[in-house]
Amino acid sequence: MTFQEAINKFLDELLSQGKSNLTITNYRIDLNKFVEWLGKHDPHTTLATLGEIGRVVIKDYAQFLKTSGEFAPSTAN
Repeated sequence: MTFQEAINKFLDELLSQGKSNLTITNYRIDLNKFVEWLGKHDPHTTLATLGEIGRVVIKDYAQFLKTSGEFAPSTAN
């Protein structure tokens, strides 16, 4: 399974739970941005290692979002 397939599976689950289209779209955007960043941050990351991503990587990504200027710090959090 690829990252995109995993994301689609997650989004399908949200749809089956009755989440709104806007919620699903926002999750899609956010997850795709994370995967894109992750590929640049650690190009050797695979779906198999996705479950092994720890707090340090998540904190690094949150810091990236805060300093990118694209999001307010509260949104990035």
